[in-house]
Amino acid sequence: MPTERATRGNVPLHPDDYAALKAFYESTNGDNWDDNLGWDFSNPTVDAAVVDGWDRVRVDTSTGRVTRLYPFSNNLKGAIPPELGNLTSLEWLWLYDNNLKGAIPPELGNLNSLEWLWLYDNNLKGPIPSELDNLTSLQTLDLSCNSLSGSIPPELGNLSRLQWLNLSDNNLSGSIPAEISNLSRLQGLDLYNNNLSGSIPAEIGNLSRLQTLDLSDNNLSGSIPAEIGNLSHLLWLWLYENNLSGFIPPELGNLSRLQTLYLYNNNLSGFIPQELGNLRRLEEIYLSNNNLSGSIPPELGNLRRLNELYLSNNNLSGSIPPELENLFQLDKLYLSNNNLSGSIPESLSDLLPTFPKQKSTTEPTLEFTAPIYQVNEEAAEVAVTVKRTGDSVGEAGAVVRLTDGTAVARDDYDSTPIDVTFADGEIGEKVVTIPIVDDKEVEKNRNH
Repeated sequence: MPTERATRGNVPLHPDDYAALKAFYESTNGDNWDDNLGWDFSNPTVDAAVVDGWDRVRVDTSTGRVTRLYPFSNNLKGAIPPELGNLTSLEWLWLYDNNLKGAIPPELGNLNSLEWLWLYDNNLKGPIPSELDNLTSLQTLDLSCNSLSGSIPPELGNLSRLQWLNLSDNNLSGSIPAEISNLSRLQGLDLYNNNLSGSIPAEIGNLSRLQTLDLSDNNLSGSIPAEIGNLSHLLWLWLYENNLSGFIPPELGNLSRLQTLYLYNNNLSGFIPQELGNLRRLEEIYLSNNNLSGSIPPELGNLRRLNELYLSNNNLSGSIPPELENLFQLDKLYLSNNNLSGSIPESLSDLLPTFPKQKSTTEPTLEFTAPIYQVNEEAAEVAVTVKRTGDSVGEAGAVVRLTDGTAVARDDYDSTPIDVTFADGEIGEKVVTIPIVDDKEVEKNRNH
């Protein structure tokens, strides 16, 4: 058992806090923590100043109350005990990156002085307790990377001082509660990689301080609310990997501070709004894998900071606007699998070969159109057809080498290998000819 450091005061640790720390230590296998120096419960009472010297805990030595508990990344194993709810002066509770299991105790809702609650990167299960709405001092709530289930409690909308809410990488279901729009100080909302469904509440547009909105990798449906265009401080808008449909709201062109726009892998339709050309700070646009139509807006050429533009796998038509040549910082451009026509602007043509080809779900395949070729020996040659199927991206080639059937190489046919090459984008068939050797003997038709 770790030993105490020297006593430095006479104010005892509050009995409720002593009981809470003891229950926490025992519940999370404290003897095997990486850092547990000082944690000693061999005496029924202990000075607050002594506990303030223990690893990963801080105490207000004038009141005897614990203010910070932060054994993150410390090999904690077990459940969070409900007794932690008695640490009513606690301001920080950082338990992230451990092996904590079980449910989040609703008693944590008693921590009305708490400002930081970080429980991410554990194995916590069960619902998010609605009692957390009592944490009126809370500024950051991060429960991400667990196995939490159930719906997002609408009561979280009562956390009036909350600045960051991260519930991503869980198994949460149901809809996004409109009450989240009451979090007027919120700067970050991360709900990605859950099973959330329903539409995006238009009320999210009321979060005037929001800088990050990540609702990606869920089952959200419906249209993108035009009200998102009211988020004048937004830097990152990530709505990819959902079932969103309808048009891209032109109001997104009002997001003058936006740096990344990720809307790929949805069912969005209609035109790409020319208003996106107003987003002069934009660095990345990902609109691939939708049903967008119409032409590429020449206004995108105004985005001088843009370095990644993904428009592949849509129904875009028309020519590539020459204004894109103004994108001097562009280093990734994906336009494949559209209906674009015309020539490639000269500077983009120089750049395109340096861009990595977009991956396809199907690999190119080269195959003979027949397993056996039969020919009369009096014929001068035999035509062999090679067919390319699958992915058309990139050059594909093969070497044709026939094997003997009833015909024998060199005696009956020229067995010199023949190269066959299909250019980038080329699909179909190519015919190569194999010379036949006439040995002057009368023979039946031969197989190759």
